[in-house]
Amino acid sequence: MSAVFVIAVTSISMAEADWIRIKLDNVIPLESSQDIQAIGVGIGKETTDMGEVEMNVSLSPNQIFDRKESIPMAWSGSVTNRQVMSISPVMDAFISFRAGFVAGDRSETDVDNLYYPFLQLGLGMQVYHRFSRKSYMALMPEFGVIPGMPYSGDLLSIAAATVAVSVAFGKNSTKMQP
Repeated sequence: MSAVFVIAVTSISMAEADWIRIKLDNVIPLESSQDIQAIGVGIGKETTDMGEVEMNVSLSPNQIFDRKESIPMAWSGSVTNRQVMSISPVMDAFISFRAGFVAGDRSETDVDNLYYPFLQLGLGMQVYHRFSRKSYMALMPEFGVIPGMPYSGDLLSIAAATVAVSVAFGKNSTKMQP
């Protein structure tokens, strides 16, 4: 999992990125009494006419409760692959696959580090506003699930539902050409 993240980090530089994105996430764990909010930033690149890859880093400032202990603050790194389906010149639908990890410090034990790998499947929309021939903004609502299989072993279980909204600022997208 970490190797995939390192490859994505080294393959996308800011100069080569097609967009930068700011994302607000709300994760709703099914076995918890509270939601987890996170804010993140990502840079991405179009890989094909209908494919995109993005590198993300997120921070969750609120306290996260594990099954046995609390984590005062957590952060995550992930790689997202989106397959985009064009609906109109200003709107796309997408299916996303995200893989990464969540890391944090445990507050009530002698062992400090906490590390969880995660997978996320999502479905969303991208609505574009073109500023010029070379720049655009996109609003991106997304709904998703985090499968429970890595945690419970049950293939069809769900560990959490996710809701996110993002704003992306991009340049020179092939999708945005008239």
